[in-house]
Amino acid sequence: QLVGKTGEILIKCLDNQVIDKDDLIRYQKQYNGERAQGFLALKAAEAEKNTGKLANARFILNEFVQKYPNSRYATVAKDRINDLDKSLTNQVNVGVLLPFEDNPDISNAIYSGIEFAVKKLQRNNNINITLIKADCRTTVLDAIEAAEKLASDYSIIGIIGPLGRDQSSAVSLISKQYRIPTFSPTAEQSGIASLSEFFYQLSPDNYTKGTFIAEYAIGKLNLNSFAVMNAASGKSYEIAQGFMDRAELLGAKIVTNQIYYEGFNSLRDPFNAIRNAGIKKMFADSLIAELPDIEQTEIDSLYKLRMKAVNELAVINNRDVDSSRIEITSIDGIFLPISLNDNENIVAMMTNTYAGNFFKMQVFGNEDWLNENMFKNPNQARIMEGLTVFTSYYLNQNDPIFKNYLNDFRTMQQVTPEHFHTLGYRVGAFVFSGLQIDNNSRDVLNLNLSNKDAFETIGGRIDFNYKERVNSGTRILRLENGAFKVIE
Repeated sequence: QLVGKTGEILIKCLDNQVIDKDDLIRYQKQYNGERAQGFLALKAAEAEKNTGKLANARFILNEFVQKYPNSRYATVAKDRINDLDKSLTNQVNVGVLLPFEDNPDISNAIYSGIEFAVKKLQRNNNINITLIKADCRTTVLDAIEAAEKLASDYSIIGIIGPLGRDQSSAVSLISKQYRIPTFSPTAEQSGIASLSEFFYQLSPDNYTKGTFIAEYAIGKLNLNSFAVMNAASGKSYEIAQGFMDRAELLGAKIVTNQIYYEGFNSLRDPFNAIRNAGIKKMFADSLIAELPDIEQTEIDSLYKLRMKAVNELAVINNRDVDSSRIEITSIDGIFLPISLNDNENIVAMMTNTYAGNFFKMQVFGNEDWLNENMFKNPNQARIMEGLTVFTSYYLNQNDPIFKNYLNDFRTMQQVTPEHFHTLGYRVGAFVFSGLQIDNNSRDVLNLNLSNKDAFETIGGRIDFNYKERVNSGTRILRLENGAFKVIE
């Protein structure tokens, strides 16, 4: 009762006064009764409106209405919300959080792609979109500060960015705190989207990429045994883990998993280990065909005896043991996830080393294998013929849709779009597909996009049907006669 009385006294004392913003915040913490909260919400909204922050005013009023729907102040608040909506009808502000100063080339290319998406949308829709640029630099602290500045302005209903793992992880928590949909064009690490129901990863996470490839190899191609070679950490490692976990879950066998380490300058040893594992499996398969009930320990023992005899015979004949000419047919597929960050020459290194082995198996890779210039070399193309690559999007240069996109982009943006321009356009087009003709808000945008299973755009679909708020849209390509062709 005392709190209620002091709330009423507060209202009488301050009813006709202009209240400082800091005092309003202090009063809202001090007086938690319905009447005092309603009065202070109206005052705070009025202060925001007077400084031009209409969306902030609407947010304050709506928060009170949601908490106290039956209050007499709620009726007044609803009327003021309706008045504000008339002014906010067609205006949409979207933040763009990128490292403009520290990484201008990539940031400006992505921003140009987003701008292009705005222009394309406004051709056919009466929605006025304003992009609000914010520089997140390269540190987590800078990203948090820039994201909070955007998120605390409720006229901004969504944020595009940031790019990297650490910044995206931190900003995902800001998106949750302020309930603002946030979209990273490039963050690929697993688990970021799970930190906030408002954070979206427009690039499939690395672990999920591996699961896709396993499901295709086993479910579509009916392959049952695999060799895997990957880096000891990072992107390559995460993709490999997703592949192996899903392959084993689906009943396939990982015959061997070979690792290469930071600073590597040769891949000969891991490829030799795969070759040896293949030879051993060929020996085991022949035994099992004759003796179906034979135990693995017996196979291992017999294989050791066999190799000992081979080595002893080589010594007697004064020859080296050379298994390099044996065609390995016992392993169905080999998965080689790579990262250009590990070594920019890794595609050539991997291809040249692979050439020294007689592997008769299907080769799978991730998007970093898409080096079309290298495979114009007939020898390199012949070595990796049939290589199947998975990527989140792919631009077919001969597709009429791509040609129209290219011409429109050049006309509107005065630049030829490259990889990061297209990433910007794809994320912008997806975000803006969640807008309505009027009454847009953070919750509306998030609801519309979270209910969208798939979105078709240049390069392939953006698909959230497989994993919540993580794009699972995938194009599958196969290297045929020196060129990558879309097969699915």
